[in-house]
Amino acid sequence: MFKPDYGSDDFNQTSLNLLRSGTVTDRRNGVNGPEVRVSFPDRDVTSDWLPVGQTGSGGMSTHFCPRKGTNVLVGHLGTGVERGVVLCSNPTQNGGALIPSSINSMAMMADDGAQMEYNPDTGNLHVGGVKTIEFIGGSSVTITLGGPFNVTASDTTITSGTITLNGNVHITGTLIVDHPVTFSQGGQANPHIVNEDGTGGGT
Repeated sequence: MFKPDYGSDDFNQTSLNLLRSGTVTDRRNGVNGPEVRVSFPDRDVTSDWLPVGQTGSGGMSTHFCPRKGTNVLVGHLGTGVERGVVLCSNPTQNGGALIPSSINSMAMMADDGAQMEYNPDTGNLHVGGVKTIEFIGGSSVTITLGGPFNVTASDTTITSGTITLNGNVHITGTLIVDHPVTFSQGGQANPHIVNEDGTGGGT
């Protein structure tokens, strides 16, 4: 079977190669970000390393690299189709599309099934399937809510030089204190408790 030339020495072939669909055969992180090699079956040829287009580069940057076997759309320069850039991945049976809860949602899902979705129809931000979530702040973290803040965990540890609770504290379980409790001037306990020296207590 005759295979048209993949090179740029013929204008007609150059125009045919401006946009071409292929399959990722290899991937790596190059000096300027993710790169892949793409196989074009209709040309019976595999590309050199091609950069993967990102939604942001320089300053606010992003990183995404298609997996092996994923179908991608490659754009080539008209003056040199031997060079190109991967414009996007095409959902196929080799790499199915992510279907969120709403067509208006912004969503992403990783290989291990971890996913994040914001649905503007409901105002719900969902993060699921993540093994570990780590927040590192150089200065401070502020959370402001208009409703309850609920945390459910097997155990919770807070390490801080000083912990200030500005408001009433309601403890429904057992409070275990390893060290003496100091009350500021005028502070009271109800019912009265026994002090460290044995004084106090009673009703």
